[in-house]
Amino acid sequence: MTKNNTKNIIALTVILSIIGGFFAGVISSDFFYATIGMIISHFYQVDKINKLKDTVEAQSVKINSLE
Repeated sequence: MTKNNTKNIIALTVILSIIGGFFAGVISSDFFYATIGMIISHFYQVDKINKLKDTVEAQSVKINSLE
């Protein structure tokens, strides 16, 4: 198992625990909504960062080919 897979499994376990705790009444709605909001915004930011890295890499290849 790779490091990335381990991180994903741990993140999924934590997210499912928070969701389960919310519906079981153990976790308050304030904590639930704040945590879910942070998780969603994190995944959107990671996607934007990856797209930006791809663009920078493509431009670097283009600049190197012109030399």
